[in-house]
Amino acid sequence: MGYEEDFILRLAKRIGAVLARALGLAKQGNHDESLQVLEQGVGAELGMPIAMLLRLDAASAVRLLGKDKASQFAAALRTRSILFGMAGRDEDARLSSSHADAIDRAIA
Repeated sequence: MGYEEDFILRLAKRIGAVLARALGLAKQGNHDESLQVLEQGVGAELGMPIAMLLRLDAASAVRLLGKDKASQFAAALRTRSILFGMAGRDEDARLSSSHADAIDRAIA
């Protein structure tokens, strides 16, 4: 495995651990904390706060992050959508899912 593949795999594992922790907190009813864990952890891994990335259109986010990191960002947004849904924030859930779909289209 080359350096780039190894880097991508390690990034995916670290982000996966953050997403799993956030989902665990949400299942325990800690909805605000779960969102905070997701946003801080994923932002740290991507090198930019999620709030800043959300201000970008999908194509700009993909150009800035690159396809591999953008794919991880889309996965985080899907998990964020689930967290919003668990908290009863349906409109926020829909928006997060929609943003993830747009990023996936921009990657393709």
